[in-house]
Amino acid sequence: MIDEMKKANLPQPIFRNEREDFSVTFYNGEYTELYPEELKNTKNDTVNDTVNDTVNDTVNLNKTQKKIIQLITNNCNITQKELANCLDLSERTIKRNTNLLQEKGILKRIGADKNGYWKI
Repeated sequence: MIDEMKKANLPQPIFRNEREDFSVTFYNGEYTELYPEELKNTKNDTVNDTVNDTVNDTVNLNKTQKKIIQLITNNCNITQKELANCLDLSERTIKRNTNLLQEKGILKRIGADKNGYWKI
């Protein structure tokens, strides 16, 4: 499907990982008149680009923050302790970076620390 969208010169699909579901948005040829301006500019992105790449292109993120976003995209229920283990970093470093991502408006914690989830 991604290859066909690229052949049709359409933007890449948008992948969303929510707490209880996963969704993919495909845009048709009329998308430029129906969707926000920033989606019009995704037309020339490469096939391997993801939603994270779009965020990283518009906001200055460090390497750790990019990895955190990538892991949360794959699992919105991941804990800071699990992030620290996956990235081989201290929990304090993860907390500092998730706080910065929240301050930038990129990341939001929904619900309690123990049973909540991340939203990008």
